[in-house]
Amino acid sequence: DEPHRYLLAEQEIGMSLDIYRAAYGKIDGTLLWRRYIPDHKWQNLYAVDAIDAWQFELGLKLLTW
Repeated sequence: DEPHRYLLAEQEIGMSLDIYRAAYGKIDGTLLWRRYIPDHKWQNLYAVDAIDAWQFELGLKLLTW
């Protein structure tokens, strides 16, 4: 059986920011963008040139644990 999806390339860019920092912990946020570029056969089959994905994370880190 031939697979239906092929991935030619993946592009990614992101940023991270410390919102608050103290001696015992911190709060940070991350924003990440990814673009998946499938091969031409998959593009023609589904009429999609690329798939964009956004990811946002908000984290709390306790440094004494």
